[in-house]
Amino acid sequence: MRQDMKIKICGLFRDEDIAYVNEAEPDFIGFVFAKSKRQVTPVQAKQLKSELKSSILSSGVFVDAQVEDIVQLVQDDVIEIIQLHGNEDSKYIEKLRAALEDTESRWRNKPSDSDDTSLAQNGNHISTSALDCIVDAQFSDIQTDEIASILAYEYKPPVQIIKAVSVQTTDDIVHALLTYDVDGLLLDHGRGGTGKAFDWSILKALTSGNELADSNDLQSCQIDRDGHIAWMLDSELEFIPRVKRIWLAGGINVANIDKILEDEALNHLVYCIDVSSGAETFGIKDKAKINTLVHKAHLQQ
Repeated sequence: MRQDMKIKICGLFRDEDIAYVNEAEPDFIGFVFAKSKRQVTPVQAKQLKSELKSSILSSGVFVDAQVEDIVQLVQDDVIEIIQLHGNEDSKYIEKLRAALEDTESRWRNKPSDSDDTSLAQNGNHISTSALDCIVDAQFSDIQTDEIASILAYEYKPPVQIIKAVSVQTTDDIVHALLTYDVDGLLLDHGRGGTGKAFDWSILKALTSGNELADSNDLQSCQIDRDGHIAWMLDSELEFIPRVKRIWLAGGINVANIDKILEDEALNHLVYCIDVSSGAETFGIKDKAKINTLVHKAHLQQ
């Protein structure tokens, strides 16, 4: 059984919601920017993010949004993960990724205005040569004061793009795996937010080889311990662009989360469980349910 199941609590829009997740400590939370009863504005999300523990990463849920609006939220450090739930096609994703790569910095602090060959941290400067040593892991070549500045630095990981997939058949998953140049697929019932689960046996079938003969000649899959998935195509291992992680959403709650965690195939396939309405009572986030869901998922760690 894998030991690193992740969990995300989505649809936060109140200060109380942030307080609940700060206590429970899920791996991820989600802000919904698309039209929804849980929708937040960029201003609201920025304020809520400022209250969130830095160890919890935040995602933004979008439906056919303007690329510029998404990139701005990334630049403002409101989100680290982008979830696309609309009709975003490969061209849209390519445009989004290009815009992110154009603006994304792996370092939270900008270069000093007085010295564009260094990075400033609390008034200190890290030279370009020191940064090269970080990449090469040659700390013996860095001055002591620069090492202190480097260790104080907060690394900003690349932004992840997740494409939501409405699952009715195995082919829906296979098509998404082969089509979208993204970091993960979020498998859901409908476009999300329905509170209903799709038939999880459809996902399990891919690991057993069932139904693969009719699915673009896929024969089997390989999954590493981080939940990355690669597929056998025409008897030769071909890595799909940006080998993907599987996120599972739709109708997950305190009553059925154990079915995922205790199922060997699902537990091995799924990188992260994504919960929204299942963490609510009468449409409002429920502290007890959030604590239970996170506790159950993290018992495996």
